[in-house]
Amino acid sequence: MNTTEQPVAIVTTITRQIRLERRLPSYWRVTFDHPPVNIFGPETIPQLNEIITGLETDEEVKVVVFDSAVEGFFLTHYDFLASLEDSTSLPPGPTGLQALPDMLARLSRAPVVSIVSIRGRATGVGSELSLASDMRFASREKAILSQWEVGAGLVPGGGPMARLPRLIGRGRALEVLLGADDIRGDLAELYGYVNRALPDAELDPFVDALAVRIASFDKQAIAETKRLVNVASLPSDAEIAPEWDAFIASLGRPASQARIKALMERGFHKAGDVENRLGYHVGQLASSCLSGCFSRPQYIALSLCWTALRGSRRPVFPDMTWAYVRSRGRARFGMPPWAACVDCGERRIHQGKPGADRGSRRDRSRSAIAGDCRWRGLPKAARTWHLSAVRFVRVGYESHAQSQLPAVPQRF
Repeated sequence: MNTTEQPVAIVTTITRQIRLERRLPSYWRVTFDHPPVNIFGPETIPQLNEIITGLETDEEVKVVVFDSAVEGFFLTHYDFLASLEDSTSLPPGPTGLQALPDMLARLSRAPVVSIVSIRGRATGVGSELSLASDMRFASREKAILSQWEVGAGLVPGGGPMARLPRLIGRGRALEVLLGADDIRGDLAELYGYVNRALPDAELDPFVDALAVRIASFDKQAIAETKRLVNVASLPSDAEIAPEWDAFIASLGRPASQARIKALMERGFHKAGDVENRLGYHVGQLASSCLSGCFSRPQYIALSLCWTALRGSRRPVFPDMTWAYVRSRGRARFGMPPWAACVDCGERRIHQGKPGADRGSRRDRSRSAIAGDCRWRGLPKAARTWHLSAVRFVRVGYESHAQSQLPAVPQRF
């Protein structure tokens, strides 16, 4: 029996990260479902583009609601593990903008009402999608909005610089963008970042009722009213276009690459504390970037002294500081690479608990600057250097790192 070889078709399966439910012909529900943290990447763009194209062309749909199936996350940041070419190789959309800003601009102008129901984190792309939508409603207890990018050395690329000032004013827009911190639901409502922040149990019923109500109205009246509001409120494509270019350019800078790498080492892109408190963690990256402001000896002086001043049990910049002190401390500063605390035996310069017993008067003189532990192996030359370093902190920090350090205590 002769058998004929049939060609084998190679099929690439792309997991659907966005689900579309047509609750009514006039009411669509779009759900982001990309666990564990709803990251948005190049593979998500065609899926969202398909939905937005449907909103533009369907003759019956009048309202669309965006929500999430992932606990704790509405929609987060761009995928930094994807190849950069996957993003830059995407063709521009119908507006002439690059793929992501194109879709958001088209969503703002689509002849349907777009509503976001925010439960969990809407950070980066999630915030930008919310700003491009017509209405934003948030869970008072669980919603968190953020444009965190500046904290990682990046420039936001989805249009928030063009949209936020129109929505909440210039000053608050700069606070959100440059502060790069988490904005919770109640504060977002106060600022006008969202329409309303509702108790979590009331969010879904309220949004659903509003969507059904709007879906019952005449489509032409809805589309015409929205078009006229857009004339008075939407930024032009020319205002949005430079943001994506600035975002792509910022990805290639050494400073941003170092910050993203530091975030990855902490657990970025994974379920855990970094994604749950991204605003906090990008703020913690600031101390690691002070090394570029000082020479290495000055950097170590600042590190050791600021540890003492702030009452911490660990140095502000532990890795670089202790590696350098261990290897170069004796030659550079005339001091041993380490000093042992009598109380705790820690073989490093170590801050003791406030109010701890300082021992004899001689021990107190040795620890007056360095901390409350009692020291041995810390010679006079080292103490003199430490005093000089404190003076350096007092005089030098204002010109080099004023924005990244707290005020020096008055007693110094």
